Amino acid sequence: MKSVQIKNSINKRVGVSSDPVPTWLACTWLRTPCGKKSCAVCGVLADERVRLMTQGMHEEEMLDILDDLRESVADAFLLLADKIDLKRSSNRIYSTRSPHRFSIFRLLDSWHELLHDIFDEAEINASWWLESSDAADADWYTHVLLEYLYRLLSYRCSSKFSVRSKPTFGNIYAQSVVITASEIVAKCLHSLALLDSSEKGSLLRMSGRFDELHSKLLLL
Repeated sequence: MKSVQIKNSINKRVGVSSDPVPTWLACTWLRTPCGKKSCAVCGVLADERVRLMTQGMHEEEMLDILDDLRESVADAFLLLADKIDLKRSSNRIYSTRSPHRFSIFRLLDSWHELLHDIFDEAEINASWWLESSDAADADWYTHVLLEYLYRLLSYRCSSKFSVRSKPTFGNIYAQSVVITASEIVAKCLHSLALLDSSEKGSLLRMSGRFDELHSKLLLL
């Protein structure tokens, strides 16, 4: 799925909120952000990348720092959008309580570990599909899914949440990203499972298990 299509999907889902969605917000979690210098996220990341390169930083370490920066931008914006005091908030959104107390998060996290085992096996076998965009998307958006499921569940267990209160922008946006990322992962796994590869059986089983998780995520 192209970045523009993903943004349109998110905007449609968040449409129930009166708050407009900044066009740059999706660039904090898209695998392929817009990359425009004028973008509030991509422009900052480009400048920071140049600064880190001049310091002679290794690529892997630099990517970790840039990923942390992207997540921090998303955290800060969603906190501000929900009118939560940044100085009094934790360094994570809404709550520091572990999301592992939620069965859906534990199931997804365990599934994610098994998926990485298959990817490791494919790397040993030098399977060609590992270099495909579907494989890259499945890996990337599974991480996004875990991150935003964490945000959503943390919000749900915070003192700010009430089943009778109007959902905040942060809650609606996190839920929208969870659904969108889940749809992307499901689609990619379906495609990978159809390929003739040494890992075909494993991918078929993982695809089926994820379809069950996807159904549960839609009910959140």
